[in-house]
Amino acid sequence: MDLVRLDAHLKPDRVCEVKWSDRYVDQPGGLKSLLAFAKRSKLPWAVVTTRTKSLTHTVQGIELRYVPTALYVYHRGVRAIAAVEATYK
Repeated sequence: MDLVRLDAHLKPDRVCEVKWSDRYVDQPGGLKSLLAFAKRSKLPWAVVTTRTKSLTHTVQGIELRYVPTALYVYHRGVRAIAAVEATYK
């Protein structure tokens, strides 16, 4: 896991695995650690970044949301800037 968000009780409520290829879309078995962490943390879904692919499918009861890395980083940046701006209003 590359990114883990914690809730107010310091328990994981969101997880993201950053990948720089599309390989794991067709070979989700390579995401064993991510799947185990999501199950252990009782997370219903996880994000996996890819080079170019966007799709969602379920593996071992965990919904994997595949998103291109560039799009994911852009979205996170927009959210971070909005949060900072809201702080100073």
